[in-house]
Amino acid sequence: MLEVEGISVRYGNVQVLWDESFDVREGEILALLGPNGAGKTTTLKSIIGLLRPFSGTIRFLGRDLSGMRTFDIVRLGISLVPEGRRLFPYLSVRENLLMGAHAVKGGGGIEERIEAVYRIFPALRDREGQMACTLSGGEQQMLAIARGLMSRPKLLLLDEPSSGLSPLMVQRLFEAIQRLNEEEGITILLVEQDVGLALEVADRGVILEGGRVVLEGESRELIESELVREAYLGI
Repeated sequence: MLEVEGISVRYGNVQVLWDESFDVREGEILALLGPNGAGKTTTLKSIIGLLRPFSGTIRFLGRDLSGMRTFDIVRLGISLVPEGRRLFPYLSVRENLLMGAHAVKGGGGIEERIEAVYRIFPALRDREGQMACTLSGGEQQMLAIARGLMSRPKLLLLDEPSSGLSPLMVQRLFEAIQRLNEEEGITILLVEQDVGLALEVADRGVILEGGRVVLEGESRELIESELVREAYLGI
């Protein structure tokens, strides 16, 4: 579904990604892992068009995304749920969802889509009229993901969804992520600091260090890898 081939990215004069390559297969959850500063968020921003690689290519369903506007990339079927949620704090739950549907061509089926995300996250239905800033951290993260679903993505990019949440809420959230993949058929590229948790739900993983891919493989293989066990799992 997604092919990242040899991309290199700079912030000004500082290079962050170095010849990064990996692919995301249709229907899977791929975990993009690594320490802080490894280039994970930069990768997601490059895919969605917020950053422009100075070399390499990114293809989605065979289409080269080079030079495309973020708005048009979203319309192709990619949605980013950013780190920190980035909700509209003084808009209601429903209004935030409507903002997420802005890129849907023709505007049809919006009410049906709202009902669909309420089925996935039923707590949001009860909070429909509340301002986003009054929600708990877990509810805000649910809303951020629900807003991302409103554009009907084929590929969902999740950046640190567990950040700042209680263990119980993290468990519920990751159960919902698995349902999105298994029941809704949405392919997911997951960036997550909790390597053990990410590999539990992901089919495969890619590990970045210093802006370079250092390891990739099936989740079960990575869990058994000495590098992963020592550096990330503390075993």
